[in-house]
Amino acid sequence: MFADAIASEFYKLWRNRSTWFWGFCFAPLIALALGLGADYFMAKFKQGPMLSVDMANSTVNAVAGAASPLTLLFVLIAAAVLFAGEYRWETWRLLAPRNSRLNLMLAKLGVFAVGCVFTILAIALANLISVLAGSAMTHAAVTWTGTPGSSFILSLLKQFAITWAQLLQAGAVVALAAVLTRSILGSVMIPLVIGVVQAIVTGSPQPGADPMHPAVWRMLALPDLGVKFLRVFLDPGQAPQVTIDPGVAAQAAISLVGWIVIAFAVALTAFQRQDLAKE
Repeated sequence: MFADAIASEFYKLWRNRSTWFWGFCFAPLIALALGLGADYFMAKFKQGPMLSVDMANSTVNAVAGAASPLTLLFVLIAAAVLFAGEYRWETWRLLAPRNSRLNLMLAKLGVFAVGCVFTILAIALANLISVLAGSAMTHAAVTWTGTPGSSFILSLLKQFAITWAQLLQAGAVVALAAVLTRSILGSVMIPLVIGVVQAIVTGSPQPGADPMHPAVWRMLALPDLGVKFLRVFLDPGQAPQVTIDPGVAAQAAISLVGWIVIAFAVALTAFQRQDLAKE
C-alpha cells in the first residue's frame, strides 16, 4: 500500500511540472546563472595573474551551501504544494478511503526528500559547470588540492547529509503548518516567519556566553545555529582553526533531527484526527 501511495505522489509531482520546476529546479538554475555571471565578470574585469580553481573544495563548499535562503524559499513552496495541495483542491476525501493516512503522509515526505536530493545534486552540478566554464574563460588552472580519494567522498557525504537534513527540517515544519492551517499560503508563511526569527536570533550573540558553548536551550531551539557547529565538527577541514566540543555537536545533532521528527510526528498525529470528509 505504501508503494502505491508513493508511486501516486511521484506521478502527481511529475504531472505538476510547475511545482517540480519552481520547487526543485529553479534554485539550481539561479545558482548556475550567478556562477556563470561571476565567471564572466572575472574574465572581463580581472586584473593581475591568472587564478587557479580548487575543484575538490569548490564542490564540497557548493554542497555545504546548497541550503541557502533562496533554495529554502523555493523548497518551501514545493513542500507547501505537496502537503497542503490536497486541502486546496479538496481531494483528501478521495484519497483517504483508498490508503492509510500514515502511508499518504509518509509518501509525501518521501517524495519531498527525493526532490531535495535532486536539488542538492543539481546545485553541485551547477557549481561544476560554473567552475569549468570559469576556468576556460579566465584561463585558470583547475587543481585538486583538497582531500583526495575516499577522504573527499567522506567529506562530501557529511556535508550532503547536513544540507539534506536542513531541507527536510524545513519540509517537516511545512507539513505541520499545512495540517494545522489547511492552506498553501499558511504552509509557506509560518515556516518563513520561523526562519526569519531564527536567523535574527542566531545572528545575535548571547550576552556573557561563550560563542563556542551556547546555552542548551539556544542550541535546541535554533537548528540553523546547530548546523554551523555540526558542519565543522564532522568536517574539521571546513575551519581548521576552530575546535568544536563533542557535547555541543551532540546538541546540534539532536536539535536538527529533533525538529524533523517532532514536527512531522505532530503533523501526522493531527492529520490522523482530522475530519477529511469535506476536504
